[in-house]
Amino acid sequence: MNSLSFNEAFFLCKEFYYSWIHWESFSNEEKSQFWDKNQSRMECMSLSLDRYIHLTDSIQKNSKIDGVKQSLEQQWSWLFEAPESGINVTFEQLKKFRTHSEELLKNEVNFLPCNWFYSGITRSHQGQLDDITTTKGSMSIQWDLHLILEGTGFYQGKNYQLTAPPGTVILIPPTETLVYRRSDASAKWIHQWVAFPMEGSPADLIHRLPKTGGLYHRQVDAYAFQKIREVLHDIATKNHMESEQAMSEQRSGLEKVLAMTIQSSNGGFQTNQTVLKACHFINDNVSTNLTIDDIARQCNLSPSRVSHIFREKFGVSPIVWRNEMRLAKACQLLTDSYYSVGEIAAQVGYEDQLYFSKLFKKRMGFTPSGYRNIQWRR
Repeated sequence: MNSLSFNEAFFLCKEFYYSWIHWESFSNEEKSQFWDKNQSRMECMSLSLDRYIHLTDSIQKNSKIDGVKQSLEQQWSWLFEAPESGINVTFEQLKKFRTHSEELLKNEVNFLPCNWFYSGITRSHQGQLDDITTTKGSMSIQWDLHLILEGTGFYQGKNYQLTAPPGTVILIPPTETLVYRRSDASAKWIHQWVAFPMEGSPADLIHRLPKTGGLYHRQVDAYAFQKIREVLHDIATKNHMESEQAMSEQRSGLEKVLAMTIQSSNGGFQTNQTVLKACHFINDNVSTNLTIDDIARQCNLSPSRVSHIFREKFGVSPIVWRNEMRLAKACQLLTDSYYSVGEIAAQVGYEDQLYFSKLFKKRMGFTPSGYRNIQWRR
């Protein structure tokens, strides 16, 4: 998002506008073409094409969408539908459109079925189109959980403010009114999130967390941080699946996240920066054949010390942990992209596709193609 030119930003907003105002008139082929053009820009939602179309069709059938369409059309048709659209448009006007549409679609209307989980990652870069303030009203039917990945978030409610550095888990109740955004102290802010239904929410776990104003929050240690990221990704792979089994697995994952947050060493995130640095280094270089010496040099420690820390925190060696991250990345790409199995194997560090497929089947119980077929049928 931060590399978008002005023209790219304008056409991204225009396509978003058209997709909501005119979606019902799109053919399936046009819906597919819209996805093909925009899937790389829609990173925050872990969806395949079929699930994206199903979700959007479901939302469009909700009677409440008519008010949103009317509001968008009344306020923004001059910008996108007039013959001279795009002329004399400023970047600030595009940001206002982005903010207005986000508020309408995310916060003022509850389109999704009340028993759905949905999750993703949101990025905000200083001075860019995604650098917006989100306003959450008190009429939501769902809880929101945020995990701060990079940068610092700023949350402001009635009579309180909270700054949230990396490693902070935040829970926002359905009835809470607040705004949140990138902190002025950070050039970028990235947070992973999941919205989950009030009904059946594990209130006994939530209420054991510290509270500021209406927000429950805690900064977790590096071990919990990495594990929570993995569980939230697993929840995201089941976005908008309507089977009871999928939702049961998501509820179980949420309970794991809350339990890990409660049990985590409070404030331990800062004291475990070595582990976190190593994890980030491995994740950022998942396609390369890192050695224990490479990881140790990055952390300014001896190989034996790094191995000891990993076994203490994760119960496995750094190389075994790297291989687990490779498989997790492969699962994500098989679910959310159209790359071939060979291309995915290369992206996660395996030049030999056959060897990758054997490892994948041994660990996951399915071939890569079989795993993809199961995920795409959901």
